[in-house]
Amino acid sequence: MQYCIIANNPNHSLMKQAIGAQLSVQSSIWPVASMLFLVAFISYANNMLVAPLLTKVALAIATPIEDLGYLVTVYGLTMGVFSLVAGPLSDKFGRKRVIVVATLATALTTLLFSLSWNLASLYTFRILNAIAAGPLLGSALAAVGDYIPQERRGRAMGLVTSALFMAVVAAVPAGLTLSRMDGFDWRTAFHFMSLLALAAGIVVLVRLEQLPAPNPNIRIRLAPVFAGFAQLLRVAPLRGMAAIFFLIYVASGIYIVYFPSWLILNRAISVDGLIFVYFFGGVFAFSATQLAGHCADRVNRRKLAIVASACVAVSSIGILHAPTTAASIMYAALCSGIVYMSGESFRLTMLQTEAVSLTDARNRGSFMGMIGFLIATGSALGAGIGSLLLAMTKQFRMAQPGAEASAMLMGYEYSTYVSAALIALSMLLIARGARPQEQPAK
Repeated sequence: MQYCIIANNPNHSLMKQAIGAQLSVQSSIWPVASMLFLVAFISYANNMLVAPLLTKVALAIATPIEDLGYLVTVYGLTMGVFSLVAGPLSDKFGRKRVIVVATLATALTTLLFSLSWNLASLYTFRILNAIAAGPLLGSALAAVGDYIPQERRGRAMGLVTSALFMAVVAAVPAGLTLSRMDGFDWRTAFHFMSLLALAAGIVVLVRLEQLPAPNPNIRIRLAPVFAGFAQLLRVAPLRGMAAIFFLIYVASGIYIVYFPSWLILNRAISVDGLIFVYFFGGVFAFSATQLAGHCADRVNRRKLAIVASACVAVSSIGILHAPTTAASIMYAALCSGIVYMSGESFRLTMLQTEAVSLTDARNRGSFMGMIGFLIATGSALGAGIGSLLLAMTKQFRMAQPGAEASAMLMGYEYSTYVSAALIALSMLLIARGARPQEQPAK
């Protein structure tokens, strides 16, 4: 059996009039939403799994670990660029075709990455892996709008958003644990990811209905494609939403990249403690996305996104001022992690549902591809800004008379305040934004 839930695709207008009401009441959204969750999970987990295993990778190919530091950045930027290009492709050829090709290509390139034998092959296959995975997230988010009726779209988006936090629960603790195991081959983790991507591609190919292409006449050339993006950004609500996503991911990149190192170096939390924080924070956030999805169908999404953003900002600042005894900092880190990730889950669910509702099927893939590009580039830019702030602070403090070398991160508190300021700016944009074309069902 194939599952097909019709949303607002113009090629289905007559069918919607005939059976749309029955579909929205009788059909289950969960088979489609579960497939899209799996696609999004592969996109997130394949990226997150690398960082905890860098030590093992460096030993395996006899390369200094410093030479591997750009693997995450290169992957994120490359994936973002191809997410931008893949958006119009999914509008022209349909979400299913693009998702199937991308997942199968991700399976192949992940396997190739696991076979790397030196630094050059490692970067080459990782770039190819990013190109293959680029269309996954944007196409999955756009597909929510195509397959899921408006009145239940928030619940489906909640499940798809939870893939991020399931990746945090699965990939980060697993990577940290495996990195400390003697005799563990880092390649095994990517063999598993390759098999998972292969399985996802087959499931989507067999079980997901192929809808008619939303915009088959779109021209896939650089000039028309970028002209289309410019046209989208001339629409005030879309321009505002793009700016919001860019700001929140710059803020996230500034704060998140060095947060684990700050806990270990400045607050003496062990690796086991860090695994505990990420695991339980991710579990709470995964659960919160399910509640957020239900709320997105019933309440004002922008107001709830503002409240969630405030929780994210307050929790990030609060951990800086927590007591620094061994026991208290562990509890503070756990509470901060739970509030931060749960707030993030509500914010992303609300904003992604809102972004999908601002577009129609003809340009939804292009716009969500643009959002994927802004997520990747914003995160990379934020990581760079965070590194620059730490380097500048260290240089300034070490230049002071009597300064002594320290293994602690200097200036992380300034990075946190900059991140919180950007979150506050995004809250202002959310509050000022125009209401979506489609309103949540009461």
